[in-house]
Amino acid sequence: MTARGSQVTDARPDGPDLECGSGRPEEAQTLLGKRYRAPGGTFEALCVRQGAGALELDGVPLELVKPRILPASD
Repeated sequence: MTARGSQVTDARPDGPDLECGSGRPEEAQTLLGKRYRAPGGTFEALCVRQGAGALELDGVPLELVKPRILPASD
């Protein structure tokens, strides 16, 4: 998330330890196009930028929302 009126750049941090998709299981990742929800369901966010790190609300990590499976149309 960014504050209103702040500048957003496409600059990415250098170094293999900060690189997104390094494959390390202990590194939390935010996935592009995925929805995240607070455990109580009071807050939901759509990720529009991928990157290293986890989303939190008041210190509680947000959960990845699984997509709903639509019925097949025959």
